[in-house]
Amino acid sequence: MAIETSYRSFSKAISYRVLSTIITAGIVFGVTGKGELAFAVAGFDSLIKVLSYYLHERVWVFVRFGLVDGPSDEVEHPGTREIGAVLSEMELSEKA
Repeated sequence: MAIETSYRSFSKAISYRVLSTIITAGIVFGVTGKGELAFAVAGFDSLIKVLSYYLHERVWVFVRFGLVDGPSDEVEHPGTREIGAVLSEMELSEKA
């Protein structure tokens, strides 16, 4: 199963913010007609929101809501990686 890494979470945050920055800059420019202000607002907005999105994603690593145990076609939750390793070691020690 695939595991969601922090690098992937950060990459998703960046790609989403690129689109959102363009939209924010367009709105500010459309309202004010000032390109410099539009880019300043969009840049600051993006910095704050990328960091908050990344932190939000990483907090959800520890939330079990919506996760099921057992075989599944869904992507494995990143927080279960450590649990899976512990369970595998326990199974191997029981077989020995």
